[in-house]
Amino acid sequence: MAWSAFCSSLISTAECCVSKRMKSKPESARNSTGLEGPPVVPMAVLPALSMSLTAFMVRSPRAPRVYIICHAAWGNRISNRAVMGSADMRDKNTGNRATLVRWLGLWGGNTRREALKAVFHDLEKRYHEPHRHYHTLRHLSRCLEELDGARSQADSPFEIELALWFHDAVYDPRRSDNEEASAGLAEESLNGFIDGESLSRVTALILATRHAGPPDTSDERLAADADLAILGSPPDEYREYEEAIRQEYSWAPEDGYRAGRARLLSRLLARPQIYYTGHFRQRYEERARANLSRSISLLRGQG
Repeated sequence: MAWSAFCSSLISTAECCVSKRMKSKPESARNSTGLEGPPVVPMAVLPALSMSLTAFMVRSPRAPRVYIICHAAWGNRISNRAVMGSADMRDKNTGNRATLVRWLGLWGGNTRREALKAVFHDLEKRYHEPHRHYHTLRHLSRCLEELDGARSQADSPFEIELALWFHDAVYDPRRSDNEEASAGLAEESLNGFIDGESLSRVTALILATRHAGPPDTSDERLAADADLAILGSPPDEYREYEEAIRQEYSWAPEDGYRAGRARLLSRLLARPQIYYTGHFRQRYEERARANLSRSISLLRGQG
């Protein structure tokens, strides 16, 4: 099929689908773009779209229309589903969501691709530091997965995702200001990519993962809950998490580590609710309390 014919076919199919969906929704159920929920791209179009979207946006004079159709529900960004289809942004071999494809997809039509790649590779290098055993790309990937499950509840999923990419970018277990340093890195790295107000919100989202007190906004609550989702994991996975944290603190004497870790977990357990959002409470609250109680007992030599 000639390129122009492919473009026309893609536009027609997508516009038809969008038009049908808009007619099927009452006015009150649509968002400001005219669509409700994630963007609609026909499944038959997704394989071609995932391979051709970048080139299509450059080569086709009608590209702006398809660009809007593909990401309408998420503002001026291409959604992960539109770019990569139902396989989302995971590495097929590892299940890792913290991939370059996902990072670039987050930015949609931004033309500063090489600069964005440089930011990604800096983050990737940081999350691969040898002293990390839990605060790695695996943890970041888990946070992104949790965000994907709660995306419809976010005011700005774009800003939350940016914050999650950076929230542990600076991590030294001997420091107490890792989140502040990570927020500073985000300010430096993202300057020029997003406006000042958005950047301020991203840094506030990063600081919410300090878990020093109740977050101020609904998006900050989602970011904090995604960061703590591991607490509600199955017992075997939670045990691996505790072992990984201990490895990161291998320099700490055993007695001191146990006492400090027990105090931290006890503060979390003493909260009226560990998770701030209904989405995460429903999924993880009960199991998180069981995991924390068991871990505290073991740390105090009572288990």
